[in-house]
Amino acid sequence: MNKVLDYNTYKEHITHLNPIIGIPEEHTKTVLDICKKICASPVLTEKFFSFQERYFAGDYEHREELAEAGAILGYSKQVFSLAVCEMYTLHTLEIYKQRGYDIDPVYYDSMRDIHIWANVCLAQHGMYGIENYGWVNYQISCNMFRLGRMQYHFIDFGREIEYCGIKLHAKSRVINIHIPEGDALTTEKRLDSYKKAYNFFKQTGHAVFVCDSWLLYPGHYDFLPEKSNIIGFMNDFTILSNTEKPAITFGDLWRVYGFRESYEYDSLPKNSGLQKAYAERIKNGENLGCGFGIFVFDGESIIK
Repeated sequence: MNKVLDYNTYKEHITHLNPIIGIPEEHTKTVLDICKKICASPVLTEKFFSFQERYFAGDYEHREELAEAGAILGYSKQVFSLAVCEMYTLHTLEIYKQRGYDIDPVYYDSMRDIHIWANVCLAQHGMYGIENYGWVNYQISCNMFRLGRMQYHFIDFGREIEYCGIKLHAKSRVINIHIPEGDALTTEKRLDSYKKAYNFFKQTGHAVFVCDSWLLYPGHYDFLPEKSNIIGFMNDFTILSNTEKPAITFGDLWRVYGFRESYEYDSLPKNSGLQKAYAERIKNGENLGCGFGIFVFDGESIIK
C-alpha cells in the first residue's frame, strides 16, 4: 500500500505554528508550496517518509538526497530543508503529546530554533532556509529542549573526576547547556532556566550541569566588565578546561559580529561593549577561545 500525506493536515499545523515561532508569512507561503507539491507527488512522498524515518532515528546524513529532491521542485537544498523540517514538526508534536511534555511553552520555544537557524542561513547564504539540518535535529527529534532562556539535553560526561562529592565517569549522564540567540543572560533568567531544566528532566537531589561554549572562555575575566552578563554566566561554573587561538582566527566571531567577509579590526562594527572588547583583542593580536564548565544544582541553587 502506497503511503500518502494529507496536505490539509500539514497546512493547518504549519499555519498555526509559524506565527508562534516567528517565521514570516512570506516564508510560510514558500514552505506550504513545497509541502503541497510533496504531498501531491508519490515519488516525493516516498522520499519524505524515508527522510523523516532516518531523521528521527538520529541520521541526518542525507543532505545530498535533500538537494536532489529540492531540485526536482526548483528549490535550493536550504529552502527545501526548511520545508521538510517544518513538516517533521507535526511528528514532533505527536511525540510531545505521547510523552506528556508541555506544548506551551516548551514545544513552541524549542521549535523556535528553526527560525533562529533560518535567519543564520539568510545571513550566511542570502536565503531563508536551513543549512544546519543536523543541528535542528536535536530539537525536532525531541533530544533537546528550550526551557526558559537556554536549551538542554542529556550527554555522557566523557571524563572521570570527583566534583562537589559526586564521582563522575565517562558514561555519567549530565545535563548539557546550549545558549541560543536571544535576550540577555541575566541572573534571574539563568536561574529560572536552570530550575525549569531540573524539573523538566525530573531530577532529584544534586543534578550536574555542564556547558562547552565560547561564553566560558576564561580570558573574559581579563577584558569584560565585572558586571557583564557573560561574566555572571561564567561565575555559575567551575571551568575545567579551555582552548585558545589567535583572536582573528577564532571561529565563533560570527556570534559577536554576524557573518562577515573579514574580521579585521578596521572592518568590524563596534556598537556594543562586547563588540568593542572583542575588537581590541583582535587589534592587539591576543587570543580568544572556549571553555568547558560544570556546576551542581539542587533545584533552587547552584552548588560549587
